[in-house]
Amino acid sequence: MYYFFGEVETATGIATNQSGLYEADDMVVGNILFKTGVVFSGAWCFNVAAGEEKDYCEIFGSEGKIGFSVFENPNISVTKNGETVNIPFEALQHVQQPIIEKTVEYFLGHGPNPCSAEDGAEVMRLIDCFTAK
Repeated sequence: MYYFFGEVETATGIATNQSGLYEADDMVVGNILFKTGVVFSGAWCFNVAAGEEKDYCEIFGSEGKIGFSVFENPNISVTKNGETVNIPFEALQHVQQPIIEKTVEYFLGHGPNPCSAEDGAEVMRLIDCFTAK
């Protein structure tokens, strides 16, 4: 979301170990207020019951919404004025593949850096805001 909406004004979160099955936190909730006025709210539950997993992102705007899955359904759903259009695309075998390819190209001297150190540090800061105790 940082890539799409830019600089962050404030970020908060909660991380907890709900299931007690292992030491790591298995429930994380994060909220961001971007300087553009966009508000983000996300939840990541790593102890959800089998069959109840959900991978979906929705971006709501004044005229409609865009919905998409990161790992599962290779469609983007665009709703405007109550009408929904599904835009299909070919699913990637590995969702990280495009950024990995761009990073390799950069280190081989064949392309620009796909993510600056500053952007990477900011994303890590956001993760820390979500998971800080």
